[in-house]
Amino acid sequence: MSKRSGRSASGHRSTTKVARASDRQRGGTTASGGVFGRLLGPPVPPGMSEMPRFRTSLAQGFLLVAANPALIAACFLFVLAVWLVLLGFGYVGSPLALTQVFALPPLSTALDTQNAVSVAGQRAGLMAGLGLLVVRALVVAILAGAIVEGFEHAGRIRPAAIARGLRASPRVLAATVLAFVALFLAQLGAVFGAGIATLVQVVLPAFALYLLGFVPFAAVRRRDPLPETIRRSIAGARTPGGRHLSFCLLYVLIAFLLPVFLPQGAFITASPSVVTWIGILAMTLIHLGFTAALGYRWLAVEASVAEPSERV
Repeated sequence: MSKRSGRSASGHRSTTKVARASDRQRGGTTASGGVFGRLLGPPVPPGMSEMPRFRTSLAQGFLLVAANPALIAACFLFVLAVWLVLLGFGYVGSPLALTQVFALPPLSTALDTQNAVSVAGQRAGLMAGLGLLVVRALVVAILAGAIVEGFEHAGRIRPAAIARGLRASPRVLAATVLAFVALFLAQLGAVFGAGIATLVQVVLPAFALYLLGFVPFAAVRRRDPLPETIRRSIAGARTPGGRHLSFCLLYVLIAFLLPVFLPQGAFITASPSVVTWIGILAMTLIHLGFTAALGYRWLAVEASVAEPSERV
């Protein structure tokens, strides 16, 4: 009898600790652990977190994409259009440029800038890259609108998703610019040598995605001002036990490795082979699945993010 009571009391204390950690995150206060403790949130076992596990997030994300062939077709046609535009501007290179068209920022913004520089040269390409941030923001915002619509309506994506994405695009553009700045800072890691540079070029984009990755979905769901949208994105990423930074690191590592497996990807050609196009489609689906998984994770934790009036 006393042993059971002891176990019950111990379980109650454990649950209370988890609740207190979650309350601290919702109320805007910070747990101990220095800078990283404040950024990452209090430690909580994954099974007790409101953030879905990796496998659940990815399963839901890829199921949503698979349930919408029209979304897949539209995205692949967009990839084809990007290739035709590049060729029209005199691009000479391999189809590796297409493997990250639907990557999440800041990885996709890096691709945009690289393609612009390869076509227009260093100075003009950088200027064009800044203009392409607007296009990138529109693509991300509309895709976020489609994902939110899909999860809200049992997998069915309505045309209203486009309008919702367009309304969110100004705030998504601001977040895209901030992610682009993080990408620029990542290039400074080269001064510390090749090893440190590689580490920085992986960690910094992942950290930018960790802080800003929920912005498109938060902007689609609500019309908050930009500072509040960013605050909500960061608060959602800090959900106790969510291990969201690990999720972002996993995605960035996979995105960096994907081009290595593109069949005949290193060939310089204006007409990629059928097998190369199949590889590009597969990699596009991977990016779409991860993006949808990110949206699913936001919808799962959105209700737990404190309103401004609830913050202490």
